Amino acid sequence: MSKKWHLTDRTKMLLKLELAITLPAVALMAFNIWNLKHIQRDQAIEAAIQRDFNYILKIAEKKALAKLPIWLSLSVDSIRNRKMAR
Repeated sequence: MSKKWHLTDRTKMLLKLELAITLPAVALMAFNIWNLKHIQRDQAIEAAIQRDFNYILKIAEKKALAKLPIWLSLSVDSIRNRKMAR
């Protein structure tokens, strides 16, 4: 004799709530995985980002050095020159 499943209203509601929560979560995870796999930057774009970053970094460094006292900025320049000579 096979036993038939009798779902109560409470069980049906719980199953619907589980689906309502898990399906969007699974869809979001699948989309994120797909998106991460398909995002590839071109080398030219990467070089432009690196160039812009270095430019902004130099500007920030000049502004920071302008705020330093003269004797301290001279010592920073001498340290930088020693690093570049290596």
